[in-house]
Amino acid sequence: MPKQEFEFIDYLGPLAVSVCFVVALFILSAIINFIWITKNDDRTVFEKFGSTFDLRCGVHR
Repeated sequence: MPKQEFEFIDYLGPLAVSVCFVVALFILSAIINFIWITKNDDRTVFEKFGSTFDLRCGVHR
């Protein structure tokens, strides 16, 4: 069998999968933060992070 020759685009597969995973994880986290967390719940990590920079990130506004 001859050696396989990879092009540059072939090496970007793991990077593309990693980026897709991170984006999907962020979208799911945002959905959980804005839909399933009510005003009666404790502050979330998003809100604690946003409060350090004076941002409103969540349902507790």
